[in-house]
Amino acid sequence: DDSATKAVFGANTTITGGTITLQSNAAGGGNDDRLVIGSASLALYTNDVKQIDINDSGINIGPAAVAGSAVIGNVRLGSGGAYIYGAATDDYVNIKSDGFDVVAAGVNQAAFGATTTIGYTGAEHVSLSNSGVEIKDNTTVLASMVGTTTTLGYHATTKIVLDGSTGTMAVGSKFNIANNGNVTIN
Repeated sequence: DDSATKAVFGANTTITGGTITLQSNAAGGGNDDRLVIGSASLALYTNDVKQIDINDSGINIGPAAVAGSAVIGNVRLGSGGAYIYGAATDDYVNIKSDGFDVVAAGVNQAAFGATTTIGYTGAEHVSLSNSGVEIKDNTTVLASMVGTTTTLGYHATTKIVLDGSTGTMAVGSKFNIANNGNVTIN
């Protein structure tokens, strides 16, 4: 309706309409820089490239921003946390309520939280938690440090156990060194 009030200017300014665009009229005649406010959306463009996009899905900041979507070289904020994208959309850091993940080529390379893992958990990696430090190959524990005990190896007859609380060492069940230096070989 052309007779309806579209704007009220004063101590508080109100502009109403379907989509509101504030744009530059820079030398050179282009409308390269603009702010576009629409229904449930806000977009900021510089040099005709969307740099900030906000909608109901979240916020995306960076070149070619699309809110709620993974975009190379951008930062995305949404209900799943904050994402910082690298050179590809499957290279990112995800900061969330229970920690953060480092992902490269779509594979989780590290997870920092109550249990922290460094390396691909389907192969060789390190796991740190309130129960100790483990060096693993997939789910097999190759070495561990728990309390005052360090264990190297995973087979019962060949693993090495160093017990710092008792000052003893055992290699499997066949070789033991007591804290007084006595050696037992079975």
